[in-house]
Amino acid sequence: MSHDDFARWDNEFHGNIYLATRNEFLISLHRILSVVRFRPAITELRKRSSSEENRKTYSEQHQQIIAAASSAMREHLIAINRNLFGEGTY
Repeated sequence: MSHDDFARWDNEFHGNIYLATRNEFLISLHRILSVVRFRPAITELRKRSSSEENRKTYSEQHQQIIAAASSAMREHLIAINRNLFGEGTY
């Protein structure tokens, strides 16, 4: 994946997290950061510090975040189901 493709994908990943909060302040903050993030000076800075290895590491960390969130959501839904319908119903 090219640096520019990764930057767009990474921005979308973080944007989806902000959207999931349903917090208008955080969503607005992400919109502002997105504009800043793609300014030429910031893009150049990221390109100088970016490597395939770094992008791979970031992608792996994103997968870990998704896995942790998925696990937490599953536990949350099980707790709700148990509280609503009793033990053994999940």
